[in-house]
Amino acid sequence: HKDIPFPGWDALEQEKNQQNPEILLIVKDADGNIVNTIKGTNKKGFNRVNWALNYPNRKGEFLRKPQKKIPFINSRIMVAPGRYSVTMAKWIDAEITELSQPEFFEVVPLQKGALQETSVTERDAFRKDYEHFTQDFTALQTVLRKDIMTVNAMQRAYLKASKHDKTLLQDIRKLRLDLSAIHKELYGYNTKKEIEDHPVPSPVLGVRFGQLALGTSTYGPTQNHRKILKESKEKLQSLKHEILPIHEKRIPDIEHRLKQLGAPWIEGEGLLKD
Repeated sequence: HKDIPFPGWDALEQEKNQQNPEILLIVKDADGNIVNTIKGTNKKGFNRVNWALNYPNRKGEFLRKPQKKIPFINSRIMVAPGRYSVTMAKWIDAEITELSQPEFFEVVPLQKGALQETSVTERDAFRKDYEHFTQDFTALQTVLRKDIMTVNAMQRAYLKASKHDKTLLQDIRKLRLDLSAIHKELYGYNTKKEIEDHPVPSPVLGVRFGQLALGTSTYGPTQNHRKILKESKEKLQSLKHEILPIHEKRIPDIEHRLKQLGAPWIEGEGLLKD
């Protein structure tokens, strides 16, 4: 019997933390721009991968890994008809290496519609504008959700403080009301919609209408789609100006005042300072 050499704990730990190799299929348009990157499979036997003729979801990326699920057809942003290519590549550690020459193919509409389709240039410009808007919307949506949770935690922390301060409790309540008002403006007032004939579109309406323009329809954005997206972008900018002083000044100020009263640590405050 021969002794089995031991590579050392550092080598074993490095192997444990190594990222698993991946097979990628890189789709590009006629100008060589990457349209989508699809993960392939590398199992024994025959491997098949399908591309849904769509762009990736660029609304934003969260820290928590998304669950694997098949999206609704109309939630995808479809590519325009044209010439595309696909190349197989391998992803090992921090290096992506192409394994094949590009294969070219044409994406064509299934049928000719009755209406004149929007040009590829106009559709692509609208898509980029919409993607930027949805990222802006997702960022505000995420910050607002966390701020509301933080203020709710502040109320609970206040009841556990060593001292009480009536003014601080009133400020926390005012903060909750202001965040609630922004939440309603972001998603729309149901009662307001019933009364007004032409209410200003809430930003969430811009998300939905932009998706309709770029989803299953190959016609492209209409003038109404462009109008709603423009108004939704303007409303979103207004809400960003409202939440910025809350997020950057009022919440940290109340957190500091809670600490002075002996309130406990609240998630999001970071490490405790000695």
